[in-house]
Amino acid sequence: MKRGKITKKSKHDLIVMERQKAVLELSLITKRSDIMKMDKALAKEERMLKLLERTIESENQKFEEFLKENERKSVEARTLSEREEKSKREKNLQMKKLAAEIGSIKSEIANFEEILIDYKRYQEFLFKISPPEWQEEQRAKAWKVKDQIQELHEADTRNSECFLKDMLTWSHKYTTLTSVGTRSARGPASADDVTIDDWLN
Repeated sequence: MKRGKITKKSKHDLIVMERQKAVLELSLITKRSDIMKMDKALAKEERMLKLLERTIESENQKFEEFLKENERKSVEARTLSEREEKSKREKNLQMKKLAAEIGSIKSEIANFEEILIDYKRYQEFLFKISPPEWQEEQRAKAWKVKDQIQELHEADTRNSECFLKDMLTWSHKYTTLTSVGTRSARGPASADDVTIDDWLN
């Protein structure tokens, strides 16, 4: 009886231990599954963190490049503005210098005109008080000089017209001689053909 009771108790304890073991194994499996899920989640978070770090680094690099480019453009804009301002100042100085020179030239012209007017008045005065014979002589000389100038002008005009006429004549002769050469190449010359000697004479 006693031995049988011990055996039943041992079986019961064994069953309890087996149950506890199964519970522990199930709990261990569950824990391992949870750990694996957590590991996967952690790995995913790490990947996301690295991606975020790379994105932030790339954005920072782009922002630095933007700042550098903006600074470069600002420097170029300042340099261009300074050059334009310098060029504007130089042009203004040149314009002022030219305006001063123009004013000086106008003043000189006005002075010359006044002097010329005085000379003409003085000349007219001297002419009026001079002897009549001398006045007539001066008038004759003036008309003679005027006639000479007119003759020179007419001679230049005639020379120009003669030169133009000669050029047109020689151009016509050259065209005719070219035509004669073409007919000679085609065959014997006829009695009506004009020779080079005829044109030169």
